[in-house]
Amino acid sequence: MAGVNPEEIPTLLLQAHLVSSKIRLASEEFDDSAEFAAVKAQLRDISLRLSIYSTLISSGPEKISTAYVAASSFQLLARSKGTSQEIGPAAVPDAVTACLLFLISGYPSDAAEMTTRFPVDESFGPRKSMLEAITLLAKGL
Repeated sequence: MAGVNPEEIPTLLLQAHLVSSKIRLASEEFDDSAEFAAVKAQLRDISLRLSIYSTLISSGPEKISTAYVAASSFQLLARSKGTSQEIGPAAVPDAVTACLLFLISGYPSDAAEMTTRFPVDESFGPRKSMLEAITLLAKGL
């Protein structure tokens, strides 16, 4: 991912919308193709940039809209086929990222809906505890 430049937020918001639309339209046609994987990678890059920007912006409507678009993009990635939902030191599932960004942007109902897409962790330990805590937070419990 290239350097972080807050001045590109409006462009990234538009790109996220365009790439999201492209995924929605194309998902049924070539869900497993290299072209679809490239479009998903492009959306992931845009989404990651937007999520970084949403944490850098202190408050206000720009933070809310940036976090919401990033959350919506991660939501789309979480719903697409072939997306890994593994949890690890260098990986956070798209559903978890979307949930947290929806909470940041003030959309708890969307955050709660994303918890249904969390990976099932049958083990005991910090990963399971983290997912349970985020689920409770998202559901307002």
